[in-house]
Amino acid sequence: MTSTEIRSLIDHYVGCWERHDLSIIECYEDDCTIESPMFGTIHGPIQVRTTFEEVFGAFSPSSIEVEDVVIDEHNQCAAVVFRSDATNVTAVFGVQSTGLRVEARGAFVFRFRNGHIVSERRAYSFIGLRESLQKALIDRELKMAAAVQSALLPRTHHSGEHFEVTGASLACRAIGGDFFEFVNLPGGDFAIALEARGASRVDQRRRAHRIRS
Repeated sequence: MTSTEIRSLIDHYVGCWERHDLSIIECYEDDCTIESPMFGTIHGPIQVRTTFEEVFGAFSPSSIEVEDVVIDEHNQCAAVVFRSDATNVTAVFGVQSTGLRVEARGAFVFRFRNGHIVSERRAYSFIGLRESLQKALIDRELKMAAAVQSALLPRTHHSGEHFEVTGASLACRAIGGDFFEFVNLPGGDFAIALEARGASRVDQRRRAHRIRS
């Protein structure tokens, strides 16, 4: 293969991956071998197809940016450095679906024969990709928890005969442990019920003293 033919095959390969087109397996020789951190070493088009089905099923069509391509026409090989991002749509790698976009960076090293890929080595951080999925899942759950916590505050504004009071719970992160409620007492008195889960007992007593005073 010439350098132009190798680049054309790489472009076709990347395009199939972006579209999640399983005809990507036509890029491989029948006795091909793929080595990857995710799947280990696999052989032949049947195993190749199975791995692509798993990846394509777990993520939406990807956006792949090829950052660099190095072609060695004499030895019939090439290296492709890429960045990819896609939305995780189903459980994968032991992590439940996040529904969020994750990013991966890595490199593919190809060796060619008869106009096809005969071997491929994939280099990327499988642990990093799994951690990205877990982080996306945690971020989503924290946002849901923050929304639930906000809904649990019965009211943030209260007024009575000669007074008006407004409160807010501002978490230092996505969620916090503070809750409060305004309470009307018999005889026209007024109280604030406050629970500060993240504070020590001393801090809570100080807050209560400031409220009373």
